[in-house]
Amino acid sequence: MWRSYWTALSLSWTFFICRSYAQERQGYLIAAPSVFRAGVEEALSVTIFNAVEETHVQVQLSVKGETVAYSHGMVLDKGTIKLKVPRGLRGQAHLKVWGNRHITEGGYIFHNYTTVTVDSKGTAVFIQTDKPVYKPKQKVLINVYSVTPDLRPANDKIEAYVLDPRGSRMVQWKGLKPLCCGVVNMSFPLSDQPVFGEWFIFVEMQGHTYNKSFEVQKYVMPKFELVIDPPRYIRDLNTCEQATVKARYTFGKPVTGKMTLNMTVNGVGYYRHEVGHPVVKTMEIKGSVSFSLCVKDMMPLDVADHFRGTVSMWVLVTSVDGGRQTMFDDSTPVHKQRIDIKYSKDTRKQFKPGLPYKGKVEVNYPDGSPADGVRVRVKAELTPKDNVYTSELTSRDGQATFEIPSIPTAAQYVWLETKVTAIDGRPAGDQYLPSYLSISSWYSPSKCHIQIQSLSAPLKIGEEAEVTLKSTCPCNFTLHYEIASRGNIIQSGQQQSNATAQRSKRAAVTFDKNVHTTQQPSGSDPAASSPQDETDSCMSVLHFPVTHAMAPLSRLLVYYVRENGEGVTDSLQIPVQPSFENQVSVSLSTNESMPGDPIRLRVSGEKGSCVCVATVDKSLYLLKPDFQLSPDKVFKELADFDVSDAFGVPKDDVHFWWPGLSSSRRRRSSVFPWHWDITKDARFAFTETGLVVMTDMVSLNHRQSGGMYTDEAVPAFQPHTSTLVAAMHSRTMPRAEKRRRTFFPETWVWHCVNVSDVTGEAELRLDVPDSITTWVTEAIGLSEEKGLGLSKRVELRTFKPFFVDFTLPYSVIQGEQTKVPLTVYNYLSSCAEVHVKVTVPKGIKFVGHPGKHHLTRKKCVAPGEATPTSIVLSFTELGAANITARAVAYSEPGCCSDGLQSTKTSKNTDDLEDRRTPTGLDYVQRSVLVEPEGLPRHYTYSVFFCPNERIHISTPNKYEYQYVKKPAKMTHFEVAVKTHNDAHFALSPSPHDSAEMLEIVLGGRQNTGSWISLGKMGEPVVSAPTPGILSWDEFRSFWVSWNVGGVQVGHGLQPSNESVILQWSSPLPGQVRHIGFSTGWGSVGEFKIWRKEDSDENHNEAFTLGVPHNVVPGSETATASMIGDVMGPTLNNLDKLLRLPFGCGEQNMIHFAPNVFVLKYLQKTSQLSPEVEAEATDYLLQGYQRQLTYKRQDGSYSAFGERDFSGSMWLTAFVLKSFAQSRGFIFIDPEELRAAKAWLINHQREEGSFPAMGRILNKDLQGGIHGKISLTAYVVAALLETGITTEEEKIAVAKAKGFLESNTYTADDPYTTALSSYALALLRSPYASLALRRLNHMAITQDGFTHWSLTGSRVTDEDTFMGFSDGLSQSVVSAEVEMTAYGLLTYTLLGDVASALPVVKWLSQQRNALGGFSSTQDTCVALQALSEYAILSYVGGVNLTISLASTNLDFQESFELHRDNQKILQSASIPSIPTGLFVSAKGEGCCLMQIDVSYNVPDPVAKPAFQLKVDLKEPRQKRHPSAPPSPRHASLRWRSRSDNRSELSRKRRAATDDEDPAAHQDDLDYRITLEACARWLHTGSSNMAVLEVPLLSGFRADVESLERLLLDKRVGLKRYEVDGRKVLFYFDEISSQCMTCVAFQAVREYIMGKTAPVPVKVYDYYEPAFEATRFYNVSESSPLARKLCDGTTCNEVESSTNQWIGFVQGNQCNKVFGCLEEEQFERCTCYRDCGYDGELVCGSDGHLYQNQCQMEVFACRNGTRIEQVPMSHCPQMESTTEDRENATGEEPEQTPVPIHTGEEEQGSMAEVSYYSYEYDPEPFPAEGEDHLELEAGEQGGEQESPSDIQLPTLDTKDPPER
Repeated sequence: MWRSYWTALSLSWTFFICRSYAQERQGYLIAAPSVFRAGVEEALSVTIFNAVEETHVQVQLSVKGETVAYSHGMVLDKGTIKLKVPRGLRGQAHLKVWGNRHITEGGYIFHNYTTVTVDSKGTAVFIQTDKPVYKPKQKVLINVYSVTPDLRPANDKIEAYVLDPRGSRMVQWKGLKPLCCGVVNMSFPLSDQPVFGEWFIFVEMQGHTYNKSFEVQKYVMPKFELVIDPPRYIRDLNTCEQATVKARYTFGKPVTGKMTLNMTVNGVGYYRHEVGHPVVKTMEIKGSVSFSLCVKDMMPLDVADHFRGTVSMWVLVTSVDGGRQTMFDDSTPVHKQRIDIKYSKDTRKQFKPGLPYKGKVEVNYPDGSPADGVRVRVKAELTPKDNVYTSELTSRDGQATFEIPSIPTAAQYVWLETKVTAIDGRPAGDQYLPSYLSISSWYSPSKCHIQIQSLSAPLKIGEEAEVTLKSTCPCNFTLHYEIASRGNIIQSGQQQSNATAQRSKRAAVTFDKNVHTTQQPSGSDPAASSPQDETDSCMSVLHFPVTHAMAPLSRLLVYYVRENGEGVTDSLQIPVQPSFENQVSVSLSTNESMPGDPIRLRVSGEKGSCVCVATVDKSLYLLKPDFQLSPDKVFKELADFDVSDAFGVPKDDVHFWWPGLSSSRRRRSSVFPWHWDITKDARFAFTETGLVVMTDMVSLNHRQSGGMYTDEAVPAFQPHTSTLVAAMHSRTMPRAEKRRRTFFPETWVWHCVNVSDVTGEAELRLDVPDSITTWVTEAIGLSEEKGLGLSKRVELRTFKPFFVDFTLPYSVIQGEQTKVPLTVYNYLSSCAEVHVKVTVPKGIKFVGHPGKHHLTRKKCVAPGEATPTSIVLSFTELGAANITARAVAYSEPGCCSDGLQSTKTSKNTDDLEDRRTPTGLDYVQRSVLVEPEGLPRHYTYSVFFCPNERIHISTPNKYEYQYVKKPAKMTHFEVAVKTHNDAHFALSPSPHDSAEMLEIVLGGRQNTGSWISLGKMGEPVVSAPTPGILSWDEFRSFWVSWNVGGVQVGHGLQPSNESVILQWSSPLPGQVRHIGFSTGWGSVGEFKIWRKEDSDENHNEAFTLGVPHNVVPGSETATASMIGDVMGPTLNNLDKLLRLPFGCGEQNMIHFAPNVFVLKYLQKTSQLSPEVEAEATDYLLQGYQRQLTYKRQDGSYSAFGERDFSGSMWLTAFVLKSFAQSRGFIFIDPEELRAAKAWLINHQREEGSFPAMGRILNKDLQGGIHGKISLTAYVVAALLETGITTEEEKIAVAKAKGFLESNTYTADDPYTTALSSYALALLRSPYASLALRRLNHMAITQDGFTHWSLTGSRVTDEDTFMGFSDGLSQSVVSAEVEMTAYGLLTYTLLGDVASALPVVKWLSQQRNALGGFSSTQDTCVALQALSEYAILSYVGGVNLTISLASTNLDFQESFELHRDNQKILQSASIPSIPTGLFVSAKGEGCCLMQIDVSYNVPDPVAKPAFQLKVDLKEPRQKRHPSAPPSPRHASLRWRSRSDNRSELSRKRRAATDDEDPAAHQDDLDYRITLEACARWLHTGSSNMAVLEVPLLSGFRADVESLERLLLDKRVGLKRYEVDGRKVLFYFDEISSQCMTCVAFQAVREYIMGKTAPVPVKVYDYYEPAFEATRFYNVSESSPLARKLCDGTTCNEVESSTNQWIGFVQGNQCNKVFGCLEEEQFERCTCYRDCGYDGELVCGSDGHLYQNQCQMEVFACRNGTRIEQVPMSHCPQMESTTEDRENATGEEPEQTPVPIHTGEEEQGSMAEVSYYSYEYDPEPFPAEGEDHLELEAGEQGGEQESPSDIQLPTLDTKDPPER
């Protein structure tokens, strides 16, 4: 800026010399924006003074000497020239102008140049999302609008990406082009476990980045909303204020219930550490409730005078229908200083000597609202003693305006000080600090100044503006003006001197030392009351039209030129009321509707606009009012194009002293961000407007020498140092912004339409969604002609004045009963008699009303009320059942006053119904799933068959014939051969070698010749040279044909004379009945011969579908399905390949990896349809997001992310390869891949192996040298599949290759051999063939199936703990599937389809009903292998007919598979089992058939792999003698049964027989505690294990107790998930040395009767066949076991027989283990099976540990955190942890904890109360015993987590350090 200023200055001096006739002299002035914008058409204003004729003006913009833009035009006296700046420029550029470059032209001749900045930002981008907050699994919908500064569409390419709260890129879009004029649509799905928090969408355009955030939260859809209406701010800290809480249903009606309130005052900003006293209140609420808010009781102690804080309130409302809603509010400010003052934005920072200075002070209350009646003192001073003006003003409308009549000409700057002196007439205290502003002087040599007067209101577009100017010199000048907005010159013009000029008087003030203070009401003209002499000033009025381009802010620059060439200037910011040229509007055919009604939505806008419409629930606007695009946001963004601001003053509140600045006495200039000490001159007005000037005549720089003062020239004057807090102006947010709501609705409409070119309208026809709520619609339009436009919002209220609602549990167990509460809402104007008719299907019965399928309840419901009623149902049939309620309301005003006397259903009431006219009707249907009792079991028969495949023969390097019987009529056959040399065929009468056979040899003598001979190795009778006839890497086809007269052999598919190779014309020695195939002489071979059907047989198979004898009746189902594609089932079940949960970083990949394989397969075989691609990429995106949540900071991945001590080598490799393979389908951040690769390589050992870092949850990859080889093979395979780029990676792979090759012979188990064969094949190692040979040697081949087994043989070892008691569910070890899949991968990599097929058949048999296998790893590897095979063997066509028939004769079905439906899963259900099943198939191609059988059994596995105990505690009243009664116990909710009874009978007498006695609210708040303990029954410990604990029907888990369990390090729980009614607990392992226990609470949601037992199950995740199950149920005397009653049958005695006795087992005794429970095991505390192998580790505590695992265990036991540090930190290398026993499994000092045996559990489960354990008095705080209610947050500071309170004390010798 200084440089351009000096250039211009020297220019104007240069031109000063040639002055003669000032009046008639010609001259020019050119103004241009000081910042040009790339891609924008900039305007230059050209003024030629005293012009005689037109001048040709040329303009050129050049960067680094190269012209980038050029323009020209003719100008007479004033004109503009437009220059289009090209895109992509940035930095400094030269702007050159010429007038009449060629002398021949008339006009004025000149040339000039200046420097301008080119900013690359020439567009504004607006990002719109459909919602501000999303739930997991929702889709984020995004629109991006890009416009130029004049709001026209900028059709540029954009790039976009989304970051999660941890900064990982989730999706990326490249080179997006706008759909229709400037709008880009994008969307992406969130996973089911995204990172919660704030996500960002980034959009890059022309090198600039724009962003918008949205939140991802867990939320539920509650029924009602809470609105807290607190005071706007606290007026007086010593008195109480009123606050109100409103509770309304989302459709606007009031809620009745109970409210708990917790409030306090907390400091904010500087005072944020001050915390107040909490106050708790409880009260009833009916729609709304008011309460008093007394701040004095809540204030923090001894706060400072300038304290600023807010009232924090938590409100919890529980409604009568059981809904709960919490709300937080902190929007009420508590300030000791009740008034905030600041200078308004339009207060000028300069004054003009000789003209009055006007300023404005804004006076606000703490919440930002205007304060009236506040007295403010304004002082202006030159030095602390030299006061030039003082005035006392009173605020009106939150403003106080002052005018300083005149400021002495000599003054360089003036200090303004403003202070509150009185509020409402009472003097203000010392807590009010003054506010300061420094204003500087404006200099003119002639002392002529003009000043634009501020406008009273913003200008309106389309009107003519009138602006008044005051001048100190006469007004007979030609006034020139320029208007700049959004960084460009919008308008320029001139006004002749004969336009309006008015004379006016102005006040001159004499300045003496005793200042005259004028006190006057604000708003009166200060000049009027001034008694001093008056001098002249003149006024002039400027007129100009107001256009769209001027909004929202413009700068008006005015200047005139005096005779001597001096320029007199001024500029002012002018607000313009913004409006859009493109008038977009939305209208609905109605603004109130019923749910489900059709509605028309009409959009109108500029013709040809593209309009995007969004309709969302109104609560989103309450939640985040500013999330949608608004005119304010659009115009605020446009205002950013402005460069007009004084010397880099920040655009915010400049007048504030920021905190801490004045706390030390600094020099003033350091406080202010601008150069306040430089006087301003005429050029400043141009600079302030953002313009550069080139002129030859007008002098604009008139700084006097010495005008630039330095700091030292100023008297050392420091405003009072008390200014610290004035700085801390609390930026008050608009109140609504802080409102938190928890009702999150969904998006209804999100759609872009093209408005018609003719009418300018478009119409959408829609159906209103079912929710009762208010919908808000808005539209954004863009057109080429008129640009961007936003519509006003339109609301649609959907509401029903009368409706009924009820909810059902998601599922119940057959035989259970539940009480269904129905609520009738009456918002009609009168009292209604309501008849609710409930209808149930035949499998559901009304308790108390036997034999009925309908039940009618009658109720009187007052207007505006919601009345509950209920029915009791019992469920007898399995499956989903629909229950419907139909409510009819009749207006019956008398009914509410009398009460409804009789509610018995009778005939005549039904007749009455017909005669009256209903005033309201509603109909609701809900469904419930009735599940069988017992334990679900599944098994699947899978067969992959190809009825028409060619018979395949593999021959070893052994000259022995394999004979095949020749089909009867065959006289020639084709054969495809793959071998190195010596393919031998024998035409023989018998299936063994004989003298009568004829031998044909192809490619004999090292593949050089072929011949025919008689007998094996006979003399050739005919031969031919055939070099290279055979190939070892591809099949070559030949034919052999014979008849009585001889034999012919040729190549090709059909016998023909052209293709003959050998021919022998003699009669054959014998009849041809068998054909033999063989290779030898160093060659193995593959032969494909005739098809099966040529040998006249269909493909036939028979199965038996059985179920065990003790199956739960009605639970058995069987389904047969067919698909013509080996990948078929996987395609159909991409989202649910396994029946297992996916809770950790490794299992999550099951959602990711298979999608990659499927996409790759479909893409390679060109079958990828857009729908499948979209679905699979959605899953990939979600899987990618989810996987990144398991990433650690060092770039590695582990099963539970940062919850683990270290990244896992194996998982990181797995994630790396899966991410790399998916790059072709979704965006994967290259940074993620690089970090993971680097982590793997950094941990590689010297010898080339990769060590087992972190936990490997699947033990097959762990332990000993085999673990090392297999893991190294795994990692190197992953690196190779990812792609090797850098030198470092090449070295790492080479080292690993060396390690694997040197260990080829060491690997002797099939798992390691399979993995290393695959890795060596990928590495193209010479050892690959050796490994493959070893692998083939270990293969088990039988009946056309090939696989590998752990034991290396087919015989399963008796003691592998497999097999179920039902003997049906065949189970294969997951590891076998995995190793077999590696074998298949190796074959497909080598292109060996023939060897692969038998493996594919075996793998197909192992598939589960969902297309996966038994666990995650085997599924991922097997699907990768199958997809590679499918790509290799893909032929395209399938044409099969498959017939199925059952021996029960009730099922016969045939399936046709052909090209069009081969990917479609066809299925049929088999009506009855057990049965036999026959399958026959014929045709071309292959087919996968699966038969899935599922059933329930009442008893668990015969050979459990775990010991499992379950303990249920129900609430009781009896106390343990050791717990002294205390007032706190009064709040305990545990009731004894007898209490319950008496309470019930009391209520029963009061209730009509319609009511259920148990309907009282408290009854729902029934909590139970569940404890489950498991122990592994083999040596060591299990793999990762999952404990599944289903809850009793009607209960839900208390999440707080689960969270506390997760935080308790000693439990070793890694993660929990709540899946419907089940809670899943994940453990790294379950030990055999101790019991792993979890205990948590569950809360009743639905009242149930005859509760059924449910099975708790624990299983090894990687070998799910290792499992154990145990049922649990309530005790017989429990209220949950009783039958519910209803209607007349209810009486005092309730039966409590429990029909489930058979389910709850006593002792777990069996032949294998004896009785397990007799042995007692202690509980695991920080237990892990560490062993002693692994490397020594030095801990940060200075000790050496045997391995990392032992270090972690030690840290956990002692409650400390120990990190691994370099070995040098551990001096005592010799003392390893062997001295410290407790780091291993044994814990000498831990007291064994008794665990209840089964007998005790059976008999006295209900008697176990909470108080039955002894506490060790020492480690717990005394109050621990009081706190047994276990309500959240009530347990004192140091207490143990609740699991310890419910469990016995753990490890009492060492209380953990926290």
